[in-house]
Amino acid sequence: MTTNHDSDQRDVRLQIHAVELATADQLIAIVRCVAGPARLGTRFQRIGHADQAIDLALTKIEVYHAPVDELALGWTAMVTLTGTGAKTVYPGLIIEGGHLRT
Repeated sequence: MTTNHDSDQRDVRLQIHAVELATADQLIAIVRCVAGPARLGTRFQRIGHADQAIDLALTKIEVYHAPVDELALGWTAMVTLTGTGAKTVYPGLIIEGGHLRT
């Protein structure tokens, strides 16, 4: 069931360039925004080509070592995502998600 706070659209996609750290519940990676923008709080629910389920929330974005709230289309950044599925993400994948509805 979808509530008004759920993300039901795949309107944000990040391409994973490099994985800096992957634990059971955290992923730190260098990514490129290929559909977006991606904002803090964006939730990623699947790995694109595999249709594999994940549940990762975007908790930190750094562009040139400076924290920002949003990653624009075409930009590259180091990001931190937290949740489940972090260890299933590797370079070359595209993760898909959307913004929380308020």
